[in-house]
Amino acid sequence: MRQYFHLTIIFFFLFFGCGSPKDKGFHFSEESGTLKFADSHIATLTPLKDGRLKVIDKVNEVEEGIFLWERTVTNIGKDLDSFRTTMEVKTPGKFDYGMIPGLSYNGNPWGDGNEPKTFTDKGLPWVFSYNRTSVPGATYSENDKWTVALFSDFNDKSIPFSCSLMPKQNNTYHRLIWPEEETPRSYSGKNSFTGPYARNLSLKSGQSLKLSAWVVLAPKENGHGASSKFLDFAWKKGYRPTKPEKSAEKIRDLSIDFIKTHSWSEEGPFKGFRLGLKRHSKSEGWGHKYYWRYETGFCGQNISLANAFLYEYISRKDKDALEKGLESLDIWARDCSMPNGLFRCHYDQLLPRGRAWEAQDACNLGTASYQFFEAFELAKKCGVYKPNYKDVALAICDFMISQQEESGRLGKYWNNKGECLNRNGTTGAFLIPGMIKAFHITEKQKYLDAALKAFDFYFGQFQDHGYTVAGALGTNCVDKESSFPLLRSAMLLHKTTQDKGYLEKAERLSQYLASWQWHYDVRFPEKSFLAKSGYRSTGATSVSAAHNHLDHYALVWVSDWVELAKLTGNDIWLQRAQAIWHEGNSLVSDGKKPDANGDIIPAGGQFSTIYQANWAWSKTKAGHGSGNVDSSWLPVWYMAYRLETLRKVSDWSVLDQSPKPPKALAGDKK
Repeated sequence: MRQYFHLTIIFFFLFFGCGSPKDKGFHFSEESGTLKFADSHIATLTPLKDGRLKVIDKVNEVEEGIFLWERTVTNIGKDLDSFRTTMEVKTPGKFDYGMIPGLSYNGNPWGDGNEPKTFTDKGLPWVFSYNRTSVPGATYSENDKWTVALFSDFNDKSIPFSCSLMPKQNNTYHRLIWPEEETPRSYSGKNSFTGPYARNLSLKSGQSLKLSAWVVLAPKENGHGASSKFLDFAWKKGYRPTKPEKSAEKIRDLSIDFIKTHSWSEEGPFKGFRLGLKRHSKSEGWGHKYYWRYETGFCGQNISLANAFLYEYISRKDKDALEKGLESLDIWARDCSMPNGLFRCHYDQLLPRGRAWEAQDACNLGTASYQFFEAFELAKKCGVYKPNYKDVALAICDFMISQQEESGRLGKYWNNKGECLNRNGTTGAFLIPGMIKAFHITEKQKYLDAALKAFDFYFGQFQDHGYTVAGALGTNCVDKESSFPLLRSAMLLHKTTQDKGYLEKAERLSQYLASWQWHYDVRFPEKSFLAKSGYRSTGATSVSAAHNHLDHYALVWVSDWVELAKLTGNDIWLQRAQAIWHEGNSLVSDGKKPDANGDIIPAGGQFSTIYQANWAWSKTKAGHGSGNVDSSWLPVWYMAYRLETLRKVSDWSVLDQSPKPPKALAGDKK
């Protein structure tokens, strides 16, 4: 639908307006240095005026509304030992919405953290390294009619650079800056900053430097949907084929073995799964967390892991896995269900070290309801009838229906009395998939009605704001995790209602998720762990506005994008899904290779956090924190998401394949 909207506007101006086609389409005016559609002024390419330099600018339209701007600067004076230059696009008026993908969404206005907010710091523009952005150095803005995106290519030969987006009263400035710098401060840890830094670039007398930028123009769309144009183009333009380090079958085997060997726990009445392996100190080696070990969803994923064990019996007749899976599910269902329908999300509360105060959150509760419904169905396939699994899930759904506001809003946290402590944010969307499953299993309309109301509320907020919030429970900010349950809900609602409108909404949500996905490979310092490991960042996603580093959370929606590609015929979702799968399964230990500290990681283990940018937790002599990992924590939630994907994607060869190259771009050399 989006493509048709663009084409309709262009067709109207070309064929029903007056004047030549060039005058009525997107075009660049060399005389004024402006980008226009018909007579409408969209943006100005700021000329570089420097008496020390000879400057040549070339602008070519390679696709409708997509311009390649090449600038060659030649030093015609003395040697410049410290050279700095910019490429700047100026748009008229202050923007209505601005984005630096993977980093800042309208200035990150939501939340109580100390991450970079607005686009300025004490009146000075925030300047961010290219490696903090999912599209290299990308900035995007919308006014009442048009959208503008600016970014550059990045490859092994590129000079590291930075970007900024500066709104002023009369104009908005998109800027690419060479060489790389971060000013006026560098966001180097959760809610914390270090001083500014800058690389040095010299330009000798007579030396030339060629720089390039992509400028992407599109009509504004409701819900900020026009951003898809530059994101899709950036994916195609930056494409370099990814491939899996290990087959899907090998990943399955390593994950199951790690969970059996290192995650299974029996403590008092509890039998289930620990969150992962923790290295408290080098002398202690690998052990377990001292607290918050057992969780239904979020980091712990106990119900999903138990389901993976049931599936092991279905697919490979593993009786030990069946026994452990049922044992864990039985204990959670027996001990954590409350009379009011709520469910204890952390089993730790029932053990001696449990804390007096507790609250149950929508992320864990929603995961519990959805996964207990799956457990009920999987158990039947194993030849075991477990109606109590269904009862647990229905009780959660019934409680939430009793809590739902007329607007459709649900909530984020409840105390054990059933009192809602916080309704803000998008976290309540995690409860929607379970309600849709409840409708499928019971055929009771009340569950579907509640799901539809909740989806409309949370999707409406997303459309209005251009972001979702508070899904990553370790922060309270703009993030990607909170939009995942909306994507899954849209896919389930399409399957349930056959309304194609939900597919369109699924694509819009996917575009937002894609804005958090790395479209290129960061170049790491040569001596860093990631450089030595050959790690590629393409496909990874950054965590949130507060956590400017990468993780593998996107593994959870791989199956949704595989299905979305089939239903829409849009191959980009399959390409993106395959890139997620390949990146998300990289650096999985075979039990032989050492980690960043030289220690051997147990087979199947994987690092929790990847530092692609300046992050104080990983600061090394090799650079500004980039190139290292958090090697002290090996979580199991990655494995839960992998195994869930392998349950949902029946043809594993799809995951083992490299993405097919995107269709050739207009203007590309044959």
